[in-house]
Amino acid sequence: MLASPVFMRYALSHAMTLGGLITFVFGAPVVIIESMGGRLADFIVMQVINVAGFIIAANLSARAAERHGAEAIILAGTLLSAASGLALAAYGLAGGRDAGMLPWLFTPMAIGLGLRGPIGFYRGIVAAGDNNARGSALIIFFIFLMSTLGTVIAAPFITLGLGALAVVASAIHLLSVALLLWLPAMDPAAPENGS
Repeated sequence: MLASPVFMRYALSHAMTLGGLITFVFGAPVVIIESMGGRLADFIVMQVINVAGFIIAANLSARAAERHGAEAIILAGTLLSAASGLALAAYGLAGGRDAGMLPWLFTPMAIGLGLRGPIGFYRGIVAAGDNNARGSALIIFFIFLMSTLGTVIAAPFITLGLGALAVVASAIHLLSVALLLWLPAMDPAAPENGS
């Protein structure tokens, strides 16, 4: 499966989209409290809104894929997540310190994951062929790997604030977009979603 560019397209892009989000979430409490002057309550509010956005988007994902095509929804969700990361980076690098802005800037990342997540994960399993159990295990492994690498890379810079954390998350998301554009997609005759 590691030699299959189609499987790796879905597996790695899914892992990077989720890994970029997790990297940001792991670093956000420190950034909010230490460099933005916020409180833990700001992080909790951000996460409640973030999770709600993800749940709504994930429930609309299959219907959106039936209407617009799985590949279009996977790419749109991945681009939305990357745009959210870039918006967070721009806000942080411009000196933004209002923790109340984070839900507005971060929730599109979760919505993007919700849109692309169910379909992208499903397509990764389908692309694994008869090895679907091993394929799903590899996708989970890649998610842990990307989350760990993102956190390790961000850790030395986290005291620099929101901009530094968001730049790392954005880089992961942009790699996800690049993989979708570079590696071949599944045959168009394949199922559009997992419903």
